[in-house]
Amino acid sequence: MPLRPAVALIALLALAQTAGADTALVRLTSPDGSVGGLSGIEVLDHGRRFIALSDRGFMLEGEMLREDGKLSGIEVTSKKRLPRADGQGAEAVTVDSEGIAITPQGEILISTEQTNQIWWLNPDLSPLSVVSPPDAGRLPHNGAYEALAVAPNGDVYTVGEGVLADGSAPHLWRYDGKDWQALLRIPREDRYMPVGADFGPDGQLYILQRAVGLGLRARILRLDTEDPATPPQVIWESDRHPGTNFEGLSIWTTEAGQLMVTLVSDNNFWPLFQTVFLEKPLAPLGGSS
Repeated sequence: MPLRPAVALIALLALAQTAGADTALVRLTSPDGSVGGLSGIEVLDHGRRFIALSDRGFMLEGEMLREDGKLSGIEVTSKKRLPRADGQGAEAVTVDSEGIAITPQGEILISTEQTNQIWWLNPDLSPLSVVSPPDAGRLPHNGAYEALAVAPNGDVYTVGEGVLADGSAPHLWRYDGKDWQALLRIPREDRYMPVGADFGPDGQLYILQRAVGLGLRARILRLDTEDPATPPQVIWESDRHPGTNFEGLSIWTTEAGQLMVTLVSDNNFWPLFQTVFLEKPLAPLGGSS
């Protein structure tokens, strides 16, 4: 449902001092505390608009405010409840909606961690279908599909967050609309687990990983899904935001062609966590960082 003007959300550039010169860090606040749990994001129109997914079963749409091209604020223009695509109720409040991706046809895909499913929705959010990767029943509670991405050809990619019962890492799966294919196992060293994914305009798959310890750490992997034998490359890693739970990422380009990443954090509706948008340029494939 659209937000009333009185509760439209404007982000404050409150954390800029902790970011590098090329990095924008923007905190999103809501007057009534009803917006949070953001775990997925898609940046649209070369950084003008965004769609973000909450794990409480709603989707935000909004504008990305900029000064000299750099992100300076966020304005949320609508908040919509997701319908349940599996026929088990009217709204997706308790399914732990984690990942979001958009197909070339404009359909919206949602990964749900409590039901271990991938939901297909029409652009108007009416349900289309539900699928699950072959290892859905072997993933732990609260450790299923957070990372979700759609390739330029429409193939769907996802990977479980947790480890399987035998201690092994689950596969990255590819779904072509008919069959699931297991590709590679995503590295889990140093406590890193996959929580977000997106394909860049360069055709590469980018995976956001989070590590939980004394604080929270984040890193981004880049890999070629057509060459799964080549190990993923770590292109960014940070422990500078130990209280920021980054879970969603979007890879996009500016109108000038600069490759960018936008991360969004899940505050878990906890007072000590914040909802943060982090944005920075990335080196192109084969370039130096």
